Amino acid sequence: MRLFSAFLFFVFAVMAGPWSATAASRFAHQGVAEDAARYEKYVRETWKPGGKTAADLRLAAGKQMESDARAASRNYATAVSADPKSSESWLGLARALLAIKVTDENSSERYDLPVNASGAAYRAYELATEKARQAEALAVLGEAMQRR
Repeated sequence: MRLFSAFLFFVFAVMAGPWSATAASRFAHQGVAEDAARYEKYVRETWKPGGKTAADLRLAAGKQMESDARAASRNYATAVSADPKSSESWLGLARALLAIKVTDENSSERYDLPVNASGAAYRAYELATEKARQAEALAVLGEAMQRR
């Protein structure tokens, strides 16, 4: 029986080796990727920067986070529209969406905010070039997924 178990372990290790190496390099989730694409389209169509830079919008949003997460989310969304390739803007948007307090438990925001936050965090992860930023994005993604 020990020999058979060892044989099965060997076969599993040989077969799983190539998959585990690629799976460990990048996280991917089709459903969240679709949420991210949908939310990116919405943000780019809805929030227009109006001549403000993404850096200025992020700065304003950062100042608002403690007092008004909803206003911060609008500024981060506009920053994303100004520079859709900025992982910093996407991550800020995800955090702001999760920081919004839903007052009505029957509100659609109870569902929409975590779904949009997970899409924004996923997009931040995809765009991040540094490992630390990728880790931050995955942590926020995990929090958003818990709330869904």
